[in-house]
Amino acid sequence: MPSTSLRTSISCSLTISGTFIYNNYVQALDTLDVAQAELSTRLKAFKLTTADIEMYIKQERDFLLQHEVSETEEDTFLIDYHRLLLDFWTLRYDLFQLTVAWSLIH
Repeated sequence: MPSTSLRTSISCSLTISGTFIYNNYVQALDTLDVAQAELSTRLKAFKLTTADIEMYIKQERDFLLQHEVSETEEDTFLIDYHRLLLDFWTLRYDLFQLTVAWSLIH
């Protein structure tokens, strides 16, 4: 059986986690309320209904499915090159920061 201090620590962590989750839940509900009110306002302003939005989404989905484009080998190469280049510059910056920190210590 865990010690009293460990049980207290676990209980405190669960309370903090529970409070954190509850606060996030309340914040999400508030955000949904604001978003719903804004959506209603914009639908009225543009004289649209939710059916119009659903129809638009269906038309977009159908269009994208009909015009599916596959990646070329060149696209894949360029994306990989870009990722490696970003990694390189990130590592180079990290090395620079370490060099500065090292020079300050010694």
